[in-house]
Amino acid sequence: PAPPAPPAHVSESTTEIPKPVELPFAGRGKSWEQLSAEAPEVVKGSETLQGNKLSEFKNDKAALQVLRETIAAEVGVHPDAVRIKAMPPTQAAPAMLQMSRGSKSMARREVPQGAGTVDVSYEIIPSASNKTADQVMSTMAGLDTQEASEVHMKTLTAKGLDYEVHVDDMKTTVDSKTNSSKQDTVIQKGSGACRFAAPSILLAGLILTASL
Repeated sequence: PAPPAPPAHVSESTTEIPKPVELPFAGRGKSWEQLSAEAPEVVKGSETLQGNKLSEFKNDKAALQVLRETIAAEVGVHPDAVRIKAMPPTQAAPAMLQMSRGSKSMARREVPQGAGTVDVSYEIIPSASNKTADQVMSTMAGLDTQEASEVHMKTLTAKGLDYEVHVDDMKTTVDSKTNSSKQDTVIQKGSGACRFAAPSILLAGLILTASL
């Protein structure tokens, strides 16, 4: 007999566009505040996006919806279990100095208009999608910034949105109401992911300590 097919939200490659699936959502009819108050644990995350037209991106409801759906698909929860909390003002990328070959003069090269970085803060309520915080954190620990960038870009392109964004770094922590001493943090930079889970330290991927 043929082996069972993987769940619909699991891609054979982590860089494929997340497939739409009706994941369970246990919070229908409740506000985010109600869900957050009832949840035993909330996962709080942040990621730094670098790209073009970020000032437009952060004010584009369709783009923010794609961002929310992408984060949800990456960790396997319902999109309604994810909330984008804040996107501070865009930090413009500085102009770069460039020396012409065979010349001692320096030329200033301007970066494309709207290019820069923006920090995105979000929250995930795992229990609203019948998940645990440990499951979400384990999934995050297996994801690096390059994979996340490819998923973001492919999803934006599939939706017909003309933005180019790359994930520079990500950080995720667990806020537990039932265990105040619980510590669980995942930090991703480049191709490495590091998970600090008390009382042990779990490592995933290649860690470049100089970049942490």
